[in-house]
Amino acid sequence: MGISDIVRDGVVRRLIAFRSLMLTAALALLTCPSAAAFADYDAGQQAWDAGRPAEALEHWRLAADAGDDRAMLALGRLFVQGLGAPQDFVEAHMWFNLAASRGNAAAAGERDTLGARMTPQQVAAAQERAAAWQPGDAPDSIAAVPAEGDAGPPPVEALREAQTLLSALGYAPGPADGVWGTRSVQAYRAFLRDIGQPDADTLTPETLQAMRDLAPGQRATRTATLPDPVPDPVGVPASRPVLPSDALHRAVQAGGLDALAAALADGAEVDGRDGRGWTALMHAANDGHPRVVAPLLEAGAGVDVRAPDGATALFIAALHGHAEVIGKLLEAGADASIPGPRGRTPQDLAKARYGDMATARRNGESLAVQALIQGVSTVEARELARSMPGGTFRDCEVCPEMVVVPAGSFMMGSPRSEEGRHADESPAHRVMIPAAFAVGRHEVTRAEWDACWASGGCRDVRYEYDRHRGRDHPVIWVSWDDAQAYVRWLSQKTGERYRLLSEAEWEYAARAGSQAPYAWGDRIGHNRANCYRCGSRWDNESAAPVGSFAPNAFGLHDLHGNVSEWVEDCYSDSYEDAPSDGAARIGGDCDRRVIRGGSWYRNASFLRSANRDWVASGLRSSSGIRVARPLAP
Repeated sequence: MGISDIVRDGVVRRLIAFRSLMLTAALALLTCPSAAAFADYDAGQQAWDAGRPAEALEHWRLAADAGDDRAMLALGRLFVQGLGAPQDFVEAHMWFNLAASRGNAAAAGERDTLGARMTPQQVAAAQERAAAWQPGDAPDSIAAVPAEGDAGPPPVEALREAQTLLSALGYAPGPADGVWGTRSVQAYRAFLRDIGQPDADTLTPETLQAMRDLAPGQRATRTATLPDPVPDPVGVPASRPVLPSDALHRAVQAGGLDALAAALADGAEVDGRDGRGWTALMHAANDGHPRVVAPLLEAGAGVDVRAPDGATALFIAALHGHAEVIGKLLEAGADASIPGPRGRTPQDLAKARYGDMATARRNGESLAVQALIQGVSTVEARELARSMPGGTFRDCEVCPEMVVVPAGSFMMGSPRSEEGRHADESPAHRVMIPAAFAVGRHEVTRAEWDACWASGGCRDVRYEYDRHRGRDHPVIWVSWDDAQAYVRWLSQKTGERYRLLSEAEWEYAARAGSQAPYAWGDRIGHNRANCYRCGSRWDNESAAPVGSFAPNAFGLHDLHGNVSEWVEDCYSDSYEDAPSDGAARIGGDCDRRVIRGGSWYRNASFLRSANRDWVASGLRSSSGIRVARPLAP
C-alpha cells in the first residue's frame, strides 16, 4: 500500500483525531537521521554549560558524524581554543569547512578567519582532511522502515522532495540534497508550527502530503490529498493546515530581501509574532542572516523584545555564534544583560562559547564577540580596543588594521655571541617604551596604498609592482619619502598622528618579549618566515600575501622577512648616544634611512630582530612600510 493509499485510508482519520497517538506511532516506526544527532548535540551543549568540554567534545563528535553542522561548528571552536582536546588549527579548520559546506554561514566566517592565521600548508592539509572525511554510522534515514505493505519512496528521494516543497512554501531548508541536517529540520519545525502541529524532527508521510497540498504548483503532479480533519474526542476541531499568513516572517525565514521589502511596504507589523511567539528579528538572528537583520532594524524592530521563554534576538544570535548578527544588534543598542532561558544572558553565552577576553583576542574573535563578552556596545568595545594591549582597530575602512602594543622595556642590539651579528648592533642597551602605542598588524598592503594613490596622496606604484601583483600583498618599490607621503595622507584622512615606527619601537615590536635572535627562538626554523632558504613557497621568489605566517606574541605578522620595512631613523653606525626612550634618532646621516626585518631574497641572518640595514631615503627599492600611531592625544 503506497503513501496515497495510506492518506485515503480511514486509519489516517483516526490518527489525525488522536494526534498524540499518531506522533507516538510515527516515532516508533520511522527514524530521522538527525534525531540522534540532535540528542547528541543537546547533550554536548549541556556538558559544555556544565564546564565539561571533553565530554562535550565526545557528544559533538557523534552528532557531527551524523551530519549536524552545529556540532561541526562547535568542534571547530573547541580545537581552536584547545578545550577538551589539544589546540589543533588544522582539525578546527576541517570542522569549520565541513559545517560551511552544509550551509552554516557562521562556520564559513570562522573558517576564513582561522585560515588567515594559518600557513598555506596548514590550510591545504585541513582541506585534504575535510575532503577525505566520511560520516560515521548515522541512524537510518526516515522511511527506512516502511509501513506494513508499503515499500515507500527511497529515503533520499523523500527527503529531497520535502526540501523542495519547503523551499516552495517559503522556508529555508537548504539545498535539496537529501541530507536532513540542521537547516532542513529547522525549516520543517517552522512548517509544523505554522500548520498548528507540535515540533518534531521526523518527516512523516502525513506531513509530506500536507506539503504537497500546500506548495504552489505541486497539486497538478500529486493526486493524493489529506482528508478533512475530524473533531477530536473533546469536540475541539483540529486545525486545517494553512500557509503562514505573515508574509514578513516567511520572507525572513527564506532570506528574501525583495519579499521582506514588499512585506514592510505593505504595512507588516515589524514586531509581530508568529505562533511560537517569535518576531521576524528573532528568526533572522536564529538563521544568522545579517543582510536580513539590517532592514528589520531600519524598520524599527525592537532589539530587546523577548520571546515567551525570555530569549531576545541577541540571546538567539549568541546561542548560535552568529558574530555578524551580534555586531548589528549591539550597534542597535541591544542589551547583553537581559536573562533568557534558564536565566542565562547573551553575555553568559558568549563567555561559555568563546572564553574570557584574553582567549577571545588570542583566537582573533571579532570586535562584536569581544563587545558581547565585556557586556558593552561595539562603540565602547572599539574604544577599549584602542587602549588595551592586544586590542585591534581600524580608523577607517581603507586604513591598516592596528594592534595595541604595551609599554615596556627591552635590551636593544645584540650580544657579541649572537651568530650573524654586525658591528652596528652595538652596544646593546636598555630602552624604555614609556606608553602603549598602536602598530600595523601587517605591512601596508597594495590595496591600502592604492586608496592613497586614488585620492592623490601617493604616487602610482602599480607598474613596478606588477610582478608581485595582489591587493593583499605588501606594497613595495616605495622610498622613505614615499612612506612619509603615505603617513601624511593617513593622518589627514583620520585626524590621527600616523607615522613610521622608530627603530627602537620596531625592534621592541619584533621581539615581542623575546631576547632571542627571532621572536620564536634562536633558529629561523622551517616555514616560519619568507626569506632565502627559509622553507616557504615564496622563498627567493616574491613577497607573500600579508599574514601568511603566524603572528608573534604581540599579534603582529611578518616583522621577520617578507619585505624589509622603513623606519623613521637616520642611520648611524653604532648605538653610541642613541635615545633610551624609544624615540627616533634624527642625528647622523639622514640621507641614509634605516630599514629593518630582511626580505624574501635575504638570508636568515638579515631577519634577526637586532639586524640593521640602510637605504638612501630617495631610493625606490623593494622595501615596504609598517605604520604606527600614538594612542594618547
